[in-house]
Amino acid sequence: MKKNKSFFIRLITGAGKKYSALILAVSLSLYGAPSLALETSAAGAVVTDCATGYVIYEKNADETFVPASMTKIMTLYVFFSEMDGRGLTLDSPVTVSENAARVAAEKGLSNVPLIQGESYTVDSLISAVCTASACGAAVALAEAISGGEAEFVALMNEYAAKMGLTAYFTDSYGISEYNYITPRSMAALSRKAVLDYPMILNYSSAAKIVWEGKIYWSTNQLLPGMPYAYAGTDGLKTGFTNQSGYCLTSTAVKDGRRIISAVFGTESRPQSFTESEKLLDFGFENCGERIREFYDISCGIDAPEQVYFDEDFTVCAELGGVVTPTVQKGEWLVNDIPIAGYQYDSLNIENGEKIYFHYNTGGYDGGSIKVTLRLYTPSDSVSFDRTIRVLTEYKPTAPEEAAENGQI
Repeated sequence: MKKNKSFFIRLITGAGKKYSALILAVSLSLYGAPSLALETSAAGAVVTDCATGYVIYEKNADETFVPASMTKIMTLYVFFSEMDGRGLTLDSPVTVSENAARVAAEKGLSNVPLIQGESYTVDSLISAVCTASACGAAVALAEAISGGEAEFVALMNEYAAKMGLTAYFTDSYGISEYNYITPRSMAALSRKAVLDYPMILNYSSAAKIVWEGKIYWSTNQLLPGMPYAYAGTDGLKTGFTNQSGYCLTSTAVKDGRRIISAVFGTESRPQSFTESEKLLDFGFENCGERIREFYDISCGIDAPEQVYFDEDFTVCAELGGVVTPTVQKGEWLVNDIPIAGYQYDSLNIENGEKIYFHYNTGGYDGGSIKVTLRLYTPSDSVSFDRTIRVLTEYKPTAPEEAAENGQI
C-alpha cells in the first residue's frame, strides 16, 4: 500500500528573528513492504528492488551470517573500484604469487589451476572468480591491487565501513568462518556492485568458461540453460562452507525491472536455488510499477524572510515519514551551484536524520540566494529550495555583544 508522509526543512539563522512559514503542498511517497505472507526455509533472506533499494521481503535481515564465497562480491567491487588507479585494464597481465598458487591448489576449494610465476589477464581471472568461484584467482586479483592479500582485506573492510555495511572480512575468497555480513548488507552491496559496475554482469551471466582446455560450469544454476534456470537471471554469486550452509545472492531482470535476492543458511545446494526462485518470484509479483518513482517528494519550509550581508547561517533538513530507510546520494546547492564539501555519496534517508548546511552570505551584496537540498535516486532526483533575501548591511551588533567588545 502506498503511504504518503511529509517532512520539513527548517532554516535556522539566529534567535530573535522573524520567520515566515512557507508551506508547500508536498508529500513523501514511499511504499511499505507487502503484507502478503511468504515462508522460506533459508535462515536469513532479503529481496530488494535494485532501482530504488526498497526491501520487498526480509527474514532475519540484520543478523550476521558467514557469507562463504559470496565474499567475492566485495572482492570484485573493490577490484573494479581500484583497478584504474593502479593502472590495470582487463588486458593487464597478473603474475601468480606463491600464495595465490597455494590457494588455487588447496583441496576442497573451488578453483581453476594457477601456476606460480605464470601470468593471466585480469579478464580471465575475473571470469574464473565469477563463473567457477575460483579462490586462487580471487587472491591473485587482490594481490594485483594491494601487493598482498592482507592489505587488500583491510581495503575491503574500509569499503564496507564507507558503505555503512554490517560486515567484516578476514580473507578475499570466503573460506574463513570469521567473515560475516547481514542479508540486508549483502543485498545492499550487490545492488551497489550492479549499479556502479554493471560489467560484472557480463561475467556472472556466463554459464561456463573454458580454462586451459577444460570446461568449468557456473556454480549458479539459476542461469539460462542450467538445471534450475530462472528467466532473466544474470548473476550473481553462490557460497558454501560447513559454517555458512548453502548461500546464494541472485539477480534477475523482467520487463526492465531488476530484483536482487540474498539467501543464507539453506540446507542443500538445490534448496538454495529453489528458495531463491521463490524469493525472486515474490519480488517481481509484489514490487509494484510505481515503486520506480520511489520519491514523490515536496516539503514544508520554515525560513527567515531575510539574512544580513556576511552572516553565517545554518540549514537543517530533518527527515520524517520514511517507511523504508535507504541510502542515496545528495548535495547542497546555492543558486544551483553545488557547494564543495556538501556532496554525499551515502546519505541516510531515515526518520529523524538531520542534514546540516552551513553557509555565509559574504559573497552576496544584496539581492537573494536560493538554497537547495537535492536528493538522488538511481534514475531521478528531487530538490527542495527556498529563496532568501540578502540585505546590504551587516548584522547589527547586539548591546550585550557590544559591551563585551568594549564598544559601549
